[in-house]
Amino acid sequence: MSATQEYDTEKFRVFRCPNCKEYINNQMTECSFCHITIDLVVARKAADSEDRENKIFRRQHYKRHMRVGSLVFLAGAIPTALMIYGTFILTGEIIFVFYGAIAGGLTDFLYGLDGWIGEIRDKHSYR
Repeated sequence: MSATQEYDTEKFRVFRCPNCKEYINNQMTECSFCHITIDLVVARKAADSEDRENKIFRRQHYKRHMRVGSLVFLAGAIPTALMIYGTFILTGEIIFVFYGAIAGGLTDFLYGLDGWIGEIRDKHSYR
């Protein structure tokens, strides 16, 4: 990234106005909605708090995808494995393979895992 393309991430941080609860830039000295005066130190702390809350939300979001993906995968894989096992014992049976559940669950799990690992690797991790 060239020097002209680099940007200061501080410019793009937002927080909720303490008065009207609208999202505003942390560089603002006055809320553009309710026109209350904003202290820059308070704005920075509020933006930090907002960042922490967003990080926690994203981690929970990715964990939920991992849990649901695991359950959907198992809901497809277990009946498929039982039917395959039953076919070896009782020949001539029809095998139903739940490809959709298996692939969908695995995809959802991998999406959650990738996002969760990305959040952990983020250098601005909040606990």
